[in-house]
Parts: sequence; structure tokens; C-alpha cells
Amino acid sequence: LPANGTPLDDALWSSRSSLSMKMTAEALVSLHSSPVALVRSFDVVKEVRLAFEWARLVAAVRPKLGSTALTMATRLGRCAPTIALQQDVPIHKDLHYKHVIVGDRCAFVDLDEMRFGDPSFDLAHFCAYLNLLGIRKKARSWETKLLEWLFLDTYGRASGWRLDERFGFFSTYTYLKIAKQLCMEEGVRPRPNGKDRIRQLRAVLSLGLIAARSLPPHEGGSTN
Repeated sequence: LPANGTPLDDALWSSRSSLSMKMTAEALVSLHSSPVALVRSFDVVKEVRLAFEWARLVAAVRPKLGSTALTMATRLGRCAPTIALQQDVPIHKDLHYKHVIVGDRCAFVDLDEMRFGDPSFDLAHFCAYLNLLGIRKKARSWETKLLEWLFLDTYGRASGWRLDERFGFFSTYTYLKIAKQLCMEEGVRPRPNGKDRIRQLRAVLSLGLIAARSLPPHEGGSTN
């Protein structure tokens, strides 16, 4: 169906920002509670292995930042065997501000990655890209955090969801994904280059390391 409106990032840091974030959260509640039948399910072992590949790629392209990326992947690997994840919720799996269209209503586009999984994945993925947008716009950190809080609070009030270690786990994963995209000049457009690409990469890895350090120090083998 046609999605009428504009990409979410056009509405943020404007008079429409609060309403747009609430609409996005409410639409995500509807998606997560929908009875859609899906074939695929989230495979945490496969995804953690991907995260290690991304970390190694970052280390190869930007050796000075490699230790941070590898630390993030290692924390994911140690946490993965014991973290309790839902596997019965339809998730978008690639939700970010360019895949949200806001107008009279809110619509999601590019649904080709949909599968059953944990709702915290979509929440963390969306918020990580929201922080990337804040970095790109050179917004003040409190402005981005306020938008993030509004999104999570609206979703939580409507669904009963609560912030826990799953959010930190999927945040770490997504920041590694973004770091890989920056290194490979992929991902959400406009794609930075030169010194600005390095600035964004450093900022993203810094946020990812914070998320990784929030994970419980579970003992166990890493999945690499």
C-alpha cells in the first residue's frame, strides 16, 4: 500500500517531533501485536557471528578503532548464551528513521527483513539509528535522548515493555552494524566521507561501547 507522508527524519528536531515519535511508537506496538504469519525467526547465534565479522572488518579498515569493535562483539558473544529472548513477536528488523513515513498516519516501509523475534530488537535498532541521526545533525545529546525517551516511554506505556539487558544487547549489535556500514560507505544516506565519516564512526563506537559495558558479565564461551 502507498505510504503517504515524509520520512521521519524530516519531522525530527521540529515542532512535529514529539507527535511523530509518539506515532512511531504506537505504530510499532501495532506491528508487534499483529497476527501476521512469518516464515523466518531471529537466530541469535547467526547474528552474533555476523557481529564478530563486522568487528573484524572495522579493525581491518580502522585499526586504531578495532579494539573497541572487538570488545563489543566479545561482550555480545559472552552474553548471548544466557540472555532470555522472545521469539514470537513479528519484528521489522531494519527499523530506522528512513523506514518510517509520517503523515496523517504512520507507516513502515522496506519490510523484507521481517521475522519473529524479540521486540527489544526493533526498539534498540531504531534508537541506535536515532542517535546516528543526532550525530550527523550535530544535535545536542540531551535533545536526542529526549526523543529516545519519548519513543520508549510511549511504547512501554502502550505495551507493558520494560527496559532490560535485551535493549543493551541489541544496541551493542546495532552500533556494530552501523560502524561496519560507515567503514564500507554503506547504510542510510547521505553517507559521510573524509573526516566526518571518522567523526561519526568514533561517536557510534563510543555509544556502542557504553551499551556493551551495560551488559551483565556472564561467564561463558563466545560465539565467534
